[in-house]
Amino acid sequence: SGRDEDGKGYYTFNGSNDYILIEGGTAFPGSATYELKVRPAEFGREMGLIGSGMGQMNIDLLKDGTLRVSRKAKGGVAEVVSKDKLPMGVWSRVAAVYDLKNLSLYINGCFVGSVVAEDAGGMDFFSEVIIGSQDKHPWTPVGHFKGDIGHVRMTGRNLSEEELQCN
Repeated sequence: SGRDEDGKGYYTFNGSNDYILIEGGTAFPGSATYELKVRPAEFGREMGLIGSGMGQMNIDLLKDGTLRVSRKAKGGVAEVVSKDKLPMGVWSRVAAVYDLKNLSLYINGCFVGSVVAEDAGGMDFFSEVIIGSQDKHPWTPVGHFKGDIGHVRMTGRNLSEEELQCN
């Protein structure tokens, strides 16, 4: 509900009950890239930035201000957690990339880490995406984010580092 320095819009989440739900085949079951700008207003609890119904892609801000990207994978859940926390009140660019073999995290254009994430299959239904919250399957937002989110882009393929909007 505002405009940042580049004139593009963003949405402010109040941390208690608001979120954006996108239905209709949105969460990609295979390779994908999820990107967003985020400006946290608080830490101290786990909050969802992007959540998906079947675990296709989740991006969470952890209690200490670090980021976690996760995906349901063969044998469990694959996740990458940043070592550094995001600065509170400052815009950061986040990208999560899945290429059918690995799940990778980028913050402000810098590669943070990657983990092997073999495709678990069966994730082509319950494909809603919730922005500003985690998604407790099905369609139940929990862990609401407090802060601003903007410049959201979801792509049904793994983008290269050169293609990421966070560069």
